[in-house]
Amino acid sequence: MYKYLIFFFILITDLLIKFFLRRNKIIKKINILNILYIYLLNINDTKNKVSFNFNSFLYYIFIIKILYLLFKIISKYTNKKKLLNIIFIIMLSGSISNIIEKILYKEVIDFITFKLYKYYLPIMFNTSDIIILLSYIVLILKI
Repeated sequence: MYKYLIFFFILITDLLIKFFLRRNKIIKKINILNILYIYLLNINDTKNKVSFNFNSFLYYIFIIKILYLLFKIISKYTNKKKLLNIIFIIMLSGSISNIIEKILYKEVIDFITFKLYKYYLPIMFNTSDIIILLSYIVLILKI
C-alpha cells in the first residue's frame, strides 16, 4: 500500500507543479543559498533543452521499452529489500511524470539550474529529473 501512496504522491505533485508553471508562464529567478537557482521560465524558452523528435514512431517504441525495463527491474527487486523498492518506485514515478508531460505537451518544462561560484551548469532540470537523480545517488550509495 505504501508503494502506491509514494508513487502517486510524487507523480501528482510533480505534474501539479509543472501544470502551475505552464498555466502562469512566470519568468522569475529564485536564489537559494547562492548555490541553487530556480528559474520559472517562459515555456517557449528552449535554449537549454535537449530535444528529441516526438513525432517519431521510434520515440514511442523507446518510451515503451524504458517503461518495460523499469517495471521489470521493480518486479525483480520486489521481494529483496524495502529500500530498493522505494528507490525504484520513486524513479518510476519521476520517469512516468516526464513521459506523461512529453506525451501531453510534446516537451518537458525545465526550471531548475545550479550555480557553482560564478558558473552556471549549462543544463536545466525539473522536479522529476531531481527526484530521479537523487534516487540513483541513494541507489549507488546503498548497493
